[in-house]
Amino acid sequence: MDDIETIMRTAPVIPVLVLDDPEQAVEIGTALVRGGLNVLEVTLRTRRALDVLSAMTAIEGAIVGAGTVLDDAQLDHALDA
Repeated sequence: MDDIETIMRTAPVIPVLVLDDPEQAVEIGTALVRGGLNVLEVTLRTRRALDVLSAMTAIEGAIVGAGTVLDDAQLDHALDA
């Protein structure tokens, strides 16, 4: 089983989050993890999405990924975050 398959089996439901405030994102992400949803997708649709993504990686127990990645540059930025 590869990493993606493992993640998908861990979380049959993945919240897709469109957020622009890193502090609010951490609060929301923490609540989702406490509620049993530990895999979170942050879309790159807002001007501060990379800040949100970076902030959410600090949430204990969360597996955070980027969505709406449209090009190589966005992928590189998401991986850095």
